[in-house]
Amino acid sequence: MLRIVVFCAMLVVGGMPLHADVIQVDSAGLQQLRSEGVPVIDVRRPEEWRKTGVIEGSHLLTFFDAKGRYDLDRWLPALAAIAESDQPVALICRSGKRSGRVARLLDERFGYRHVYSARDGILGWMEEGRTTADRPKRPLPQGCNKPRLAQQSPVSDERRDLTGAVDWHIACRV
Repeated sequence: MLRIVVFCAMLVVGGMPLHADVIQVDSAGLQQLRSEGVPVIDVRRPEEWRKTGVIEGSHLLTFFDAKGRYDLDRWLPALAAIAESDQPVALICRSGKRSGRVARLLDERFGYRHVYSARDGILGWMEEGRTTADRPKRPLPQGCNKPRLAQQSPVSDERRDLTGAVDWHIACRV
């Protein structure tokens, strides 16, 4: 009897997808997610935020540094403070490429099940005439203006294809 139960459990688990799909959204879809309370994580660097502004209410959490390095041991806990893996989260970058990579990483490797990526990034958002906050209304916390460089650790070629390599800095919300 125990063998039958174990066999049935294996069939059920084996038939379940290992990860959910990342959902690419346009600017209207991102706005809808925002209105539903889904946190928007801006994974760009501080100099990019200053250049284009940021979406009001977004969480500023740099993933990749200028050299493509990253530190998941620091970045993931900062993200988890904003959204746990069972909660929806939307990511945005400049053009959609980096946010798409990070979204796939969260989905495939870290169990985030409701991940959205802004397909055209902040450039698409602005192209549609949507507003950005030029600068945070309050000073950025210490460390937000000058991201700390993480030591680049060896990364397998398979993982490098997915994530590149990045740096982390303090999560900021505007």
